[in-house]
Amino acid sequence: MQPLRFHLRLYAHRGASSKAPENTLSAFKTALDDGANALELDIHRTADGHFVVAHDPDLVLVSYGLND
Repeated sequence: MQPLRFHLRLYAHRGASSKAPENTLSAFKTALDDGANALELDIHRTADGHFVVAHDPDLVLVSYGLND
């Protein structure tokens, strides 16, 4: 029987969020430095037409609920 051959792909969802604040340039750079093959991020358009990188459509998780 032939051994299985595959290439492991490591995608950093929100960057290296255990080492830097998620969805920041620091988190993305750290993930790539740590060996990630690719980055995954979410982009939202704000009501005034700007684009932001954020996982959720609101800021509750990253503002400690201060915008409730």
